[in-house]
Amino acid sequence: MQRPNRDIRDYADIINLPHHISERHPPMSLRDRAGQFAPFSALTGLHAAADRAAARSDAAFDAPREIDEPC
Repeated sequence: MQRPNRDIRDYADIINLPHHISERHPPMSLRDRAGQFAPFSALTGLHAAADRAAARSDAAFDAPREIDEPC
C-alpha cells in the first residue's frame, strides 16, 4: 500500500494555530522527558555481576595451589 504524497497545503488549516498547553497536566521536566527515550535495560546490574564473577573465577584460577605428593 502506497502512502499518499503530503503537501504543506494539507495542513494549511492548522499550521498557524498556537501550541497547546495543558491546563490539567504540568509540563514534564527535560530530565524526565529524556529518561523516556533512554535505552532500557531489563537486567540492570547484569554486566557488573558478570564482571565480579569473572574476577573471582580468574583469581581462583591464578591462585597458587598445593600439590598433593604421593606418599
